[in-house]
Amino acid sequence: MRNGVILDEMTAKYLALRFSSRFSRKVREVFDVAIAHHEPSRGRKPQRCCNMTSRTLLRRLREEDTTFQEVSERLREELAYDYLLQDNSPSKQIASQLGFSSSSTFSRAFVRWTGQRPSDWRTSRGKLDRQTDAGPAGRSLTPRTRR
Repeated sequence: MRNGVILDEMTAKYLALRFSSRFSRKVREVFDVAIAHHEPSRGRKPQRCCNMTSRTLLRRLREEDTTFQEVSERLREELAYDYLLQDNSPSKQIASQLGFSSSSTFSRAFVRWTGQRPSDWRTSRGKLDRQTDAGPAGRSLTPRTRR
């Protein structure tokens, strides 16, 4: 009998974890779409993204030990790497695409993430890519994107 109770508890915890991780992923996907459509993130109310009250949204994210700010910050960071690697757009344009109020705000956030300014990071990545493109057997030794 005791084993059945333990199994039920384990199953409940497993399902709660699976469903909760899906929620933060949903918030991230909605925020990603907003960025793709150049909707300003600061003007958007977090709860509007998921059609629920702000308390419910925050509670559901808290259950996963995260916040809306953390989810959006991680997404912005990953997209910043991609944008800086994929094209030669100026930082001002990338900042706008990611919903930052200015290029200096984007630059400060990027320094917090990497310890480097976006232009320095882009330059160093370009040098690494040129060096590794001629690596053994023509294989690159560094990943192209961070996804």
